[in-house]
Amino acid sequence: MAIDAVASPGGCFVYDGRYHEQIVIDRELTVTGQSMEGTVVAGHDGPGVTITGDNVTMHQFTVQDCWNNPAVHVTGDNVTLGECSFMDSYYGIVITGNDTVLHNSSIGHNAYIGAAWQDALRSEMQHCSVYGNNKGVVLSNVIDGLFTHIEIHNNSVNGLELSASFNNTFHHVYCIDNMYGVYAMDSTGNLFYFNDFIGNEQHAWDNGNNSWDNGTVGNYWEGFDGGSRLKGTYTSPYLIPGGSNVDNHPLIRRAGLPVPSFNYQPGLPFTLQTVTFTDTSIDLDGVIVQRYWDFGDGSNATSMNQAVTHAYSDNGTF
Repeated sequence: MAIDAVASPGGCFVYDGRYHEQIVIDRELTVTGQSMEGTVVAGHDGPGVTITGDNVTMHQFTVQDCWNNPAVHVTGDNVTLGECSFMDSYYGIVITGNDTVLHNSSIGHNAYIGAAWQDALRSEMQHCSVYGNNKGVVLSNVIDGLFTHIEIHNNSVNGLELSASFNNTFHHVYCIDNMYGVYAMDSTGNLFYFNDFIGNEQHAWDNGNNSWDNGTVGNYWEGFDGGSRLKGTYTSPYLIPGGSNVDNHPLIRRAGLPVPSFNYQPGLPFTLQTVTFTDTSIDLDGVIVQRYWDFGDGSNATSMNQAVTHAYSDNGTF
């Protein structure tokens, strides 16, 4: 791969192919593969891609088969990686640089850790899938990061692990079918809200001092019934094992799903009398823009309005 011949700052387009080599990017470059599925780097006995330069952008690559190493190792700052796949290696990706962004990428079937951040500031991960690793996402001494819209599923041990990490925010992270959804050790000041915990052997463990809701909404915990409800959340807290942390506003439904509710008037309508149905559903992280009504008598309606009317031609329970 002819990256060495590209001047900095500059760009390099790489055609589809299988490249059996170890690539080092040591200066400001934008490197783009023809397609994620077709542009494949196999590192074998070393890291497939090592990024030591700052301000590097890398898109549309698969990096794999780095048996005792990370598929990608990032030590530079201000590095952006997107639309990539890091798989079948010891680590999927290891990042020690600051201000890195990893987005729209797939990280799977790595022998040890899918994505590892170490000693990093202001890391960002969004719209990624991390699956089939021993551990999914691991943060060690990571500060002021943002992790959002990530599906972490079917990892053998911990889906998301924190160690001595501080002031990171996690929302719309879906921890599914891991041994531990989140395992947080000696970490404080982190914020977890609008996350889903489903099918894990244990949803979370935390011995630090972290916030598991943002003061209004918390997380969805499969199997938890908090009794009475208020505005899409339970009024009873969810207790986080490992310490004294609690989610004070656990979600009734999965993060991002509206909580359905409606009322109707009059309360005891007669046959052929017009009934007004009013939607009182709640969407905690968005706006309801359309409603589908099933009136139970074979009739239905789709409306953007909060209220609709219907008349029943016969008596009955609908």
